[in-house]
Amino acid sequence: MKTIRFHTFGCKVNSYETQAIREYALSRGFREVTGLSADWHIINTCTVTAAADAKSIKTVRRVLRENPDACVVALGCLAERDADRLKAAGALHVIPQSRKAEVLRLLDSTSVVRDVWDLSINDFDQHRPFVKVQDGCDNSCSFCKVTLVRGPSRSRPLASVVDECNRLIARGFTEIVLCGTNLARWREGDNGFTRLLERLVGLDGLGRLRLSSIEAEEVSEDLLALMAGEGKICPHLHIPFQSGDDDVLCRMNKRIDRAGYSRIIERIRRHIPDCAISADLMAGFPGEEDVNFRNTLSLIREAELMRVHVFPFSPRPGTVAAKMGPRVVNVAQRVESAYAEARQVSYAWRRRFEGRTAAAVFDEHTPDGRIHGYTEHYIRVSSNKGAPGRSLIPVRIVRVGEGETVVELIA
Repeated sequence: MKTIRFHTFGCKVNSYETQAIREYALSRGFREVTGLSADWHIINTCTVTAAADAKSIKTVRRVLRENPDACVVALGCLAERDADRLKAAGALHVIPQSRKAEVLRLLDSTSVVRDVWDLSINDFDQHRPFVKVQDGCDNSCSFCKVTLVRGPSRSRPLASVVDECNRLIARGFTEIVLCGTNLARWREGDNGFTRLLERLVGLDGLGRLRLSSIEAEEVSEDLLALMAGEGKICPHLHIPFQSGDDDVLCRMNKRIDRAGYSRIIERIRRHIPDCAISADLMAGFPGEEDVNFRNTLSLIREAELMRVHVFPFSPRPGTVAAKMGPRVVNVAQRVESAYAEARQVSYAWRRRFEGRTAAAVFDEHTPDGRIHGYTEHYIRVSSNKGAPGRSLIPVRIVRVGEGETVVELIA
């Protein structure tokens, strides 16, 4: 029996696609292992930043250094436009994102599957499964390589999404996370994203539905009204704001300005006052001066961001921004400043939940004996009792610290 190991970098969409490939491989007789001694290594790459590129290439080299006879298959976004770099690192097979399903024919020559998501999934290696409903992006942000490697927006059929969610519910999962490259651009005929959500929240046995990431301009009145009126949709929106400055947003080609962000934040608070808002932010975009960056810090405060991912600008070959200047020299300092601001804002925002009840899905057991999970508001919580699982567990938030939110389980 051949052994196989999977390495996944990047977004939730990549995690979903790895799971689909994993289930296919196991159904064809492969045995999954965790060490580098596996016969096959499937490396699902990411190219959103130069650091992501480096991680994927380093993994190829590390595997072959420890296991020269391994069959290393590199696939995904980095493979789409940088196949030569992966081949130079030693990957035997390099499969671009646009032909990712070819990995299935490597694993089993009889495969006739045309696309990875045609496989669908039945399980997940985490307690909150991701379900991919959309891929690709029609935006043209000047810094982003995603449109170059994943192509235009396209949507998965509603019936396929429903079938997959029903299977996951039947296996005991209570929270499902919808993901896509540009999630809210899901379309099927005259049906838009809210119609998809309406269909899914009606599924018997579903505990709650979480949205992964959604562009600010897609946060519509209809979506917020549905979230406010439907208790199964988590009151949490992750928005890739990127910057809070008009000049930077214009050069990013973000199609929205700071006033537009302010209107969307106000709209969210009007419909769902305690809605959790997390965000992607970028520091050091070419030409970003101190005054521009301070506007991003003020956006963190205005939106009361409860969690942020701060990316240092990374010039991506083939993008417009890769040729822009001048380059910012103190990027690392700005990244840390953004995180420091976000920690203060998050602490203040989370304190309003002290003493309240919530429901958590616990997904991690640490060596100190504590379990960790997420509430509906995406607050990371910990407890000294219980075990990870797929169920929604009633909890009471007993202490909110600057770095930790502690809960007790409600019997």
